[in-house]
Amino acid sequence: MKIKKPLIFVFKLYAKYYLYDVNTKMIVGISRDLFALLQNVQEDYIEIPDALKNEVSRLLKYEIFSEPNFDYEIKYPQSELIEDILKNCMRTITLQVTQNCNLRCKYCVYSGSYENRTHSNKRMNFETAKKAIDFLYEHSSLSESVGVGFYGGEPLLEIELLKKCVDYAKKVFYGKDLNFTVTTTATLLTDEVMDFLVENDFYVTVSFDGPQKVQDKNRVMADGGKGSYIIVMKNVERFLQRYPEYFEKIGFNVVLDPSNDFNCSNNFFMNYEMIKKIVQEVF
Repeated sequence: MKIKKPLIFVFKLYAKYYLYDVNTKMIVGISRDLFALLQNVQEDYIEIPDALKNEVSRLLKYEIFSEPNFDYEIKYPQSELIEDILKNCMRTITLQVTQNCNLRCKYCVYSGSYENRTHSNKRMNFETAKKAIDFLYEHSSLSESVGVGFYGGEPLLEIELLKKCVDYAKKVFYGKDLNFTVTTTATLLTDEVMDFLVENDFYVTVSFDGPQKVQDKNRVMADGGKGSYIIVMKNVERFLQRYPEYFEKIGFNVVLDPSNDFNCSNNFFMNYEMIKKIVQEVF
């Protein structure tokens, strides 16, 4: 005896076994052996052993195991509005302003260990950036706030482009709530760059993995492979010395290397005074 794979669910409750048939909307008790047969059905058809034929035949009389008698589809609740949402409710855009970086993080997708992905001197020009910002403007008429993010590579290598983009976005989105974000290694945080980020109320995400032995293992400088921990900590500390209230706008992007001791990194972020203040604000 063979039946087509049915549209059913089987479950156990208080040492008893049940079957729910989607077509008939019936819940019926079944034997333990039938439960075991049905709970892991992989094939399109089920071979019913002789010992269970009578039980299955009885269920077939009530149209249990019958083929679906309805059409159904999975539909996103806002599918009817999706065209309008795409045209008018865009909220953010992220610009990859460069594929270059002054670090060579060993696990980076551009490190050379991935096929066809390496750091390069490719950079975004201002005309392309303007078109992207215009696109956001044209598709965000119903959004109360909008954001422009800057990514790389190391986006601060293109600080002059960031300045032009910020000035242009402020003109285009005049009167609308506008925010800026940047993801950076923090190795290029000069006083001038800090001033620019604060003056324009940037959210700053620092790519940083933790204590020195963890950070320096993978996040190394491009010019010789020296670790980046000291320069990152120095720059972040100076940033917060110059702008002590700005820690609310700083966060960390941490890459967890399975070969490292997670507790070591966790303790660093939870206990190092300056870092702890930033992390606690995030959480």
